[in-house]
Amino acid sequence: MSVAPLAIAGLGMSGMALASAVISKCERQGEEPNLLLLDPRQSYQRDRTWSYWSTHETPFDAAISHRWHTWKVGANGQYVQASSEEIPYVRVDSGDYYRIGLDALTRSKALDLRLGTSVKALVPRERRVDIETDRGTLAAKQVVDTRPQTLPPGILLQHFMGWEIEVAEDHFDPHVVTLMDFMPTRGGDIHFFYVLPLSKRRALVESTHFSHALREKKAYEAENAAYLRNHLGIGQWHTVGEERGVIPMPARPAPAIARDPRIISFGLHGDTSKPSSGYCYLQAHRQAARQAGLMPGMEALEQDAVMQHAPARTPLPKWLDGVFISFLEHHPDQAPTAFLELFKRVEPNALIRFLSDLASPQDYLQVMKALPAGTMLREALRYALTQSS
Repeated sequence: MSVAPLAIAGLGMSGMALASAVISKCERQGEEPNLLLLDPRQSYQRDRTWSYWSTHETPFDAAISHRWHTWKVGANGQYVQASSEEIPYVRVDSGDYYRIGLDALTRSKALDLRLGTSVKALVPRERRVDIETDRGTLAAKQVVDTRPQTLPPGILLQHFMGWEIEVAEDHFDPHVVTLMDFMPTRGGDIHFFYVLPLSKRRALVESTHFSHALREKKAYEAENAAYLRNHLGIGQWHTVGEERGVIPMPARPAPAIARDPRIISFGLHGDTSKPSSGYCYLQAHRQAARQAGLMPGMEALEQDAVMQHAPARTPLPKWLDGVFISFLEHHPDQAPTAFLELFKRVEPNALIRFLSDLASPQDYLQVMKALPAGTMLREALRYALTQSS
């Protein structure tokens, strides 16, 4: 059995980001990118939208389809609008993203790209990892695993369903994104709508919840329809696309799975996303660059060198996320006001840096001043006590 130096199990957004970063490093070092790449999809279609504040470039920026410099948040009948000329909020078209990634992968003859191959298990051996798939067993010296994992019970979840719609007349302001339009909180369920205007007659409208339990598809559909009619005043629309998603929002990282050091978790279930917001795109690309930087080289991997795991995020942002998620879990009725105050009182670029895990000490100070001090101090104490127990 041939043994690849490095395999990536799962070629979604984060897997492609990592493959791109590894290929770029190999090219700089004059090495062949001898990678084994596996994904269950036979082909790729546009299946989702990724949006984020573009604080710096990524290798996939050609997939950005829209840019906005103004956004708003609404709660309790109030709306706050903010802008940044320097840092746009952008939309990445997943279809273009996959095309860019696959074009890069298929240009190299050193890559072993196996689409339509589902990884069933990763089995560590003495000097390799056996990769059991639905098409037989493969092997690699090191494996980066980006596959979806079972969600741990009892954690807060961000879950949503969105429609991309078209209307017959001009209705949407194509210059302003609605990041959060909060609805009344019921039973601890934090509920808001997200509106991404793609033109005056086209938009992505998503019903989004922060809660511990998912909803039936028909419930999201009813919510979207009611919002379009009652809040946006749209009586008729044509649905041209649909997307759903679930993003874990753990107050603290799940206990590490007892895995061989030759297996590295990466991506949405590898502590890459920012739990308090669900942002993952930019974080995944930053982590991909760090992970590729720790790769000892193809020849070294073939000689049994082990690649270290690149932490996704630094301790301070992770701790603050944990405290904020504890706040959301224990005070869900205060969440709409808290988000509104953040966007009202924190300078836009400072808040962008905070939401992008790029905050300075001064940015953190602005954010902390905008949140309810007494409540957040109690949540910090609660979080510290649960951490130590």
